[in-house]
Amino acid sequence: MRATLDLTDEAYALAKAIAQEENLELGRAISQIIVKFEHPDSLPSPKSVYVEDGLPVVSIGRMVSSEEVRKILEESV
Repeated sequence: MRATLDLTDEAYALAKAIAQEENLELGRAISQIIVKFEHPDSLPSPKSVYVEDGLPVVSIGRMVSSEEVRKILEESV
């Protein structure tokens, strides 16, 4: 079913982050959020997602330093 939604910037950012994290289309992610609200035990919980400085932040583990990223990139070339 198609619908037009008027979301706040924060709600949109969170839904988009969850969609990206779960590899879902935005509409599917919003559907899961709504179902989870009504039936909290029916879906797995998303990882910690919040908005910081207007950008969605997804906590998936430990912080990774720039040096670690550089090392991984160098090893993959």
